Amino acid sequence: MDLDGTVARSSGMCAVADLLEQTLGEKATDEKLTALAEGEINPAALQQAA
Repeated sequence: MDLDGTVARSSGMCAVADLLEQTLGEKATDEKLTALAEGEINPAALQQAA
């Protein structure tokens, strides 16, 4: 859990902490998918189109 989530939970705002954790998880997934697309998928598609 990140610092913001820890602070939110310790303040009794569990729903806020849950949303923060979900958002951070989505951001990490987005970064991984972007890296995959830019590093492998897009170059392969360009080669096939040529």
